[in-house]
Amino acid sequence: MNDLENKVAYITGGSKGIGYGIAETLLKAGMKVAITSRHSDAAKKAAQSLSKDESKVLALQSNVGDAASEAKAVEEVINSSC
Repeated sequence: MNDLENKVAYITGGSKGIGYGIAETLLKAGMKVAITSRHSDAAKKAAQSLSKDESKVLALQSNVGDAASEAKAVEEVINSSC
């Protein structure tokens, strides 16, 4: 069994660029991913592109420059089925 299977990665900036690439790689390794973007629509679009299985990708709006925003996003990941 893969040690990463069904583990969850929290990826800031996961809607594009390096973050998106990391999310792709971790999904292929069997992980679930929670991706964030400052823009909710961008996160949702990226999540749909990454996987058709909604239980594998969670899209969240968050701003890493705002501690309260990040705390809320992390709480959502903890309470999700992702």
